[in-house]
Formats: sequence, C-alpha cells, structure tokens
Amino acid sequence: MHHLDLIADLAGSKCDTIYAQTWNPAWGEFKGDSQGLVVMQMENATRATYEGAKTNAAGLNCWGQEYLRAECERATLILDRQRIACQDWPQGEPREIELLQQPKWANTWLIEQFVRWLDGNGPMATNVWDNLQSVALVFAAIESSRTGQPVKVQEFLRAAMSEKR
Repeated sequence: MHHLDLIADLAGSKCDTIYAQTWNPAWGEFKGDSQGLVVMQMENATRATYEGAKTNAAGLNCWGQEYLRAECERATLILDRQRIACQDWPQGEPREIELLQQPKWANTWLIEQFVRWLDGNGPMATNVWDNLQSVALVFAAIESSRTGQPVKVQEFLRAAMSEKR
C-alpha cells in the first residue's frame, strides 16, 4: 500500500491520474492478482512507474530493501537497499549520498514523534487526510485494473467520500 504513497510523497504532489494492470501468472499461488504495473501522473506533472511482484522466481527487493530510481533534469537518483546514489548529467560517475543520522528510525521513531505530539510539541507528520490519499491511491489503482482505464484519483476520492455521508 505505501509504495504508491511513497512515490507521491517523493514527487511532492498528490496523484492526479493512476493507471494499473494487475494479474496472477499461471504459477501464482495467490487467490487474487499478485503482479502489477502502475503509471502515476501527479498534480505537479511528475510521472512515475511502479512494478510490484510477489510471484517472481527470485525476490529481488524484500521488505526494507526497496529499489527506487528518480530521473531528474540534471541527475539520476537511485535508492537501492537503503543506500542513495546520485549520478550527475552528463554521464557522471555515481556518488553515494550520506544518509541522515539519528538515534531512532521506522516504528520506534514514529512512536517517539507520537509521544512528542501527546506532549503538545507540534503536529504529527502523519494525519488522517494523508492516509485518505494513501487509501485512495490503492483503491483507484484497483479500479483502474478492474476497468482497464485510467482513474482520476482526487475525483475518485471525492466520490467515495460523498457516498459515505
């Protein structure tokens, strides 16, 4: 679920349109689709593609070992197995970017932020509206896969919210 959300966050924009194709190969042991390709266009015109695969012969990027690549105007950024590299244009050699250092990460860090919020120290980094965007991305991708058509994510979310009132 959070891979699509992560992509939108890295793009710095809400997703405008999402298109998804999903399937389960003949050898797949899942009841539903286990493979997927997703194309996203953000409100700021950034485009992204995502591949999710659970029935490959070999697992390439397990939990916490994701691979992301961002093509920018003057560089390519690569996050691979918790390492970040930047390859400058034109044809520069990749150089590793030093990661931020802090005492806690992941769930422990989120709990620490939550406790700070309880103590009245600033807003939480996560909130219900951001979570609704995450859920909308997933369900809009499912709808796109079901219909074979791109889905306008914000319209999809507004329609879903108006149905629940």
